[in-house]
Amino acid sequence: MPYYAGGNLHTFLAHKVKLTENVPAEEADCLTIQMLRAVAFLHENNIAHGDIKPEHVLLTAQGAVKLGGFGEDPDAIREIFQLSHGSSRTSSFAVSSPKSASAQKHAPNFCIRTRVSDSSKPYLPPERFPGHPASHRESYTHQDVSDAKAGDIWACGIIYMFLRSGQLLWQSAQRTSPHKFFAEYLRCRMEEDGYNSIQVLGNQ
Repeated sequence: MPYYAGGNLHTFLAHKVKLTENVPAEEADCLTIQMLRAVAFLHENNIAHGDIKPEHVLLTAQGAVKLGGFGEDPDAIREIFQLSHGSSRTSSFAVSSPKSASAQKHAPNFCIRTRVSDSSKPYLPPERFPGHPASHRESYTHQDVSDAKAGDIWACGIIYMFLRSGQLLWQSAQRTSPHKFFAEYLRCRMEEDGYNSIQVLGNQ
C-alpha cells in the first residue's frame, strides 16, 4: 500500500468537526466526484467494493482521492491492480473507456469486502442488515454483485452528506435502530417537505 500524505477522509472530517468547520460545497463536490469515478471504474469491471467508508477514502498531499480498503480478497486485489495499470486514465481508478460485449462477458465478478466492522454500519444500505429480505445472503458474490454495487453508491451518498453537514445521517439504516433517525427519514420521505437534513442542502 503506497503512503498517502493526506491521510484519509475520516481524519480529514474529524479535524473539520473538531474545528467546527464545514467542508465547502465545492470541495465536497470535488471529493465525491473523485470517489464516484473510482467506484464507476470498479463497477464497469464487475467489481463491487462492499465497504466504502471515510477510512477507506485516501487522500494525497494535493487532495486527490484514492479508494482503498482492498484487503480481503487477494484475487480481487490482483484484478484491480491489473485493471488500474492497464487503464489509459489516471487518478482515483478513473472511469475506464466503454468495453465491448465480449470484454464485459469475461470481466471479473467480485465483491471485495463481504465482512465489515462496526465502523462501517453508518454507511451500509438497509439490505446489509439482519431482518431485511436481502440480508440472508452470506456474501455479495457472483449473482449478488449487482446488489453490492448499489450499496457502494449508497455509501458515497452517505459520505457526501457527512461532508456537507458535518455529521452522520444515522448510525445504521435500520428501522429498529435505537437512534430512530433512519425511521424518521423513511417517514419524512412520504411528506412534501422531505427529510430536513437532506432538503436543507437545497438552500446552500
